[in-house]
Amino acid sequence: MTIKPFCGSDYPEMATEPALQGIEFCIRDRNKVPNGGFYFVTSSAAKVECGNWYGLQKKVVLWYDANDITLPDDIEAQVDRQICERQVAAKNYDYCQPCASTPGITNQVVSVARAAYGFWKQGGSKEIYDARKLICAGDKESGKAPCTYWRGDARMGYGKCAACGCGNLKMFIKTEHCRIGKW
Repeated sequence: MTIKPFCGSDYPEMATEPALQGIEFCIRDRNKVPNGGFYFVTSSAAKVECGNWYGLQKKVVLWYDANDITLPDDIEAQVDRQICERQVAAKNYDYCQPCASTPGITNQVVSVARAAYGFWKQGGSKEIYDARKLICAGDKESGKAPCTYWRGDARMGYGKCAACGCGNLKMFIKTEHCRIGKW
């Protein structure tokens, strides 16, 4: 059986998840073994395996060296990308998270100012807020699980999204949208 490099187009399942297309994922915890184990498929379709992430990195470097192939500068990111693509394709969303770090404080302030202006201009809606809050924070009574990026204990208990940094204000404004496509 020929093993080819993994990329988003190799997974028809990813096409059914439009909210995930274009989002780069990163490993949450490199000490946790992903479903299918740690392995990397080289550009020449060689499969390099190891029992842990750090060992895999060393083996990949040794493989490139042994085959007299120039090691890419971003090899660590390539290994993470392959592992996360496999996990996302298998719908194991707990293993990886969006790489986009929470925007800096300046960007968050600008975003809040734009959202406040949008609220003032377009109006807000309690119904929209309730629907979006249910998607993000979940509901214990109905058994609806929260989004994996929602941090309910952040911002003095008001909560925030770990993927983009948004909070409750953004949920009110009908012109705003979820950065990872949930609403």
